[in-house]
Amino acid sequence: MNFVLTRDHANKLIRIEESSVVVIPTGEFSMGDALILYNSSDKSISLESKVVNSYQSCRMGRRQFFEWPPRGLINVLFVNDDELIVTVGY
Repeated sequence: MNFVLTRDHANKLIRIEESSVVVIPTGEFSMGDALILYNSSDKSISLESKVVNSYQSCRMGRRQFFEWPPRGLINVLFVNDDELIVTVGY
């Protein structure tokens, strides 16, 4: 089951209780928007970014998929309308 993020989720804490993939679509968010995602399940969840310039903090190269563990956090910051940085907390 996919959970697609929308503009309404910007600058809020989003609790993900059941999902196999959380999707960040293109064109929904703009520079300065932030997302805080909390995996409240007992399973790892995938984050798929459709934004072309998606990076994991402190890593080289673009990434489209990110994994985060049970009870973990993902923070997403849009540093430009078409560029985001993801941090994964364990």
